[in-house]
Amino acid sequence: MARDRPGESPAARPAGTDLDLGSVRRFGIAVAMLLVVASGTAYLLLGGFRIARAPERPAAAPVSGGDAFPRLQDLPAGDLAQYRREKSAELESYGWVDRSRGVVRVPIEQAMRELAAAPAGGNSGRTP
Repeated sequence: MARDRPGESPAARPAGTDLDLGSVRRFGIAVAMLLVVASGTAYLLLGGFRIARAPERPAAAPVSGGDAFPRLQDLPAGDLAQYRREKSAELESYGWVDRSRGVVRVPIEQAMRELAAAPAGGNSGRTP
């Protein structure tokens, strides 16, 4: 509020004298300086507003035992089908599991028939 002068009534003053323009000007300059400082700080902290490009991918390295990361399969569906064929062939054929100990593999259908024909609750002395 403007300073009252002796002998002057508040109603006689012009309307624009209630605001101290010097203080408003100083406040505006302080806000502008604060914006400049904050913008400059953000510019420096963010690396000058550079847009960093993604690094280019190097050419695929040849597969070796020393790779730090596992490689993904090229054709997982084909590999899965081949794996299932191999396992199915093992389930449907005879073969040695451990020849030195005399452990053999029999087809799964025959193993289930023999197990079903075995007496319930007892072992006939052989390992299924």
